[in-house]
Amino acid sequence: MENARLITETREALAQQTATAEVLQVINSSPGDLTPVFDAMLEKAKRLCRAEFGEFFVTDNKGLRAVAVRGVPAAFAEFRHRNPAPPAPGSITARILAGEPVIHVADVKDDDLYRRGNLHRRALSISAERAHFSR
Repeated sequence: MENARLITETREALAQQTATAEVLQVINSSPGDLTPVFDAMLEKAKRLCRAEFGEFFVTDNKGLRAVAVRGVPAAFAEFRHRNPAPPAPGSITARILAGEPVIHVADVKDDDLYRRGNLHRRALSISAERAHFSR
């Protein structure tokens, strides 16, 4: 049992190190151009997390700005475009703007915002389900 755990941990560490090396290669080959770096970072994070889709945001003086997206369902992208996510208390946007360095929501349905009927959390949940079942 312990050996299996160690093998799994070793594989995960190797995958993380490989992803880091790949992103560093992109950084090295793209001086002054952050777009391919953001794309690579999102792609590697999506792969490591086994996510169906992902969005990479940066903060600026107006809030959050998407700089890379991968596999985002068209309906969700259109919803986000028509309905920018306000920083509602407890939302990912609010948490990022408050300075949380990493936010991981394992299950968007097991979340207070979802239970309160937050439209963005509901749209994310529906999009994630559709992406998962369309594979």
